[in-house]
Amino acid sequence: MLVNVEFFANDFDIIDVPDYLAKDIENVQQKFWDWLYDESSNHNYWTLINGIRCYSYGSDEFVDWINKFLLHETDEKAIIVSRLLTEYNNDNPTICF
Repeated sequence: MLVNVEFFANDFDIIDVPDYLAKDIENVQQKFWDWLYDESSNHNYWTLINGIRCYSYGSDEFVDWINKFLLHETDEKAIIVSRLLTEYNNDNPTICF
C-alpha cells in the first residue's frame, strides 16, 4: 500500500509498504522515532553540528529501518516508489517528518 511521506510543505516521497503496516503507519513512524532517538541505538543517523548531536534521516533511512526491524523475517519489503514530489494522492495515508 502506498504511503505519502512529507518532509516539508510541497516535498513528498511515496513509499510502498505491506498493507498491515500502512494501516498503522503512525505507530510505525513512532517506533522509528523511538529507535532513532534512543542514544543506545547503533545507527549512523547522528551528526554533530557545532558540537550538538543532530539527527539526519529521510525516506531511505525510514524504509531501511522498516525492512531491517519490521520485515526482516518476511519476503515483503518496503520500497521508495517516488521522490521529491510536490503533490500526493489524498487517498494514501500520510505521515509527516
